[in-house]
Amino acid sequence: MRAWLKKVWYVLWALNAYVGKTLSLDTPQQVTVLITYYHPARMNHIGLQVRNILKCAFVKKVVV
Repeated sequence: MRAWLKKVWYVLWALNAYVGKTLSLDTPQQVTVLITYYHPARMNHIGLQVRNILKCAFVKKVVV
């Protein structure tokens, strides 16, 4: 059951990367996001991670 819920959560997270709403804040500050990977296997989901990060209107730059 737990593995099934994890798969459902992943599908919802991946779907949010494409059709989710944009997140914004009322403050003028912007951030730069630094993503580090030490293992090549973790690069499998980087596209979805970057898409979800860029859904935030306050993100100015993403550095991978």
